[in-house]
Amino acid sequence: MLISKKAAQRKLAHEVNSAKHSIDELKELLDRKKEGKEDMIEGEGEAEAVDVIDEEEFAWLSQLKAAKQRYRTSFDELRELKSDVEHISGLVENSRSQLLADFEQWMSVEHPDAASAEAAALEEHTPDDVTTEFEALEAERVMTRDPDSLPYFRASKNHRALKRR
Repeated sequence: MLISKKAAQRKLAHEVNSAKHSIDELKELLDRKKEGKEDMIEGEGEAEAVDVIDEEEFAWLSQLKAAKQRYRTSFDELRELKSDVEHISGLVENSRSQLLADFEQWMSVEHPDAASAEAAALEEHTPDDVTTEFEALEAERVMTRDPDSLPYFRASKNHRALKRR
């Protein structure tokens, strides 16, 4: 579910960017058309400056309106989807932590000798070493799945850490 939502999020982000690009192009075309009209009016003098919209300009204005609507709709969907992805990611993280805690508890009950050996091994490592090791493994896992997502992954991890404080 999370993977499909992330894929949908990427698709929506692409749609938002595409709509924004269309808006920018149409605005540029309209601005050039307006400048051309102003130059033509200045060349003719100040005799009755009537702003008439021709078919081409009307089509661009209609396309601009549609692109803005498409942008707004896609952007709102993207914002909602991002919220869902963050919520589901939090649930996954909580479930993962709970599973690990439950496993450690089960392990200590079922195999007390292994738990004491593990505790001794953990005493050898400082918390910073374990954290650094874990972060390196996480980065490696993310890089194998999607190398372009590593900066996003790190930023979202920092964001979650700041939210916890």
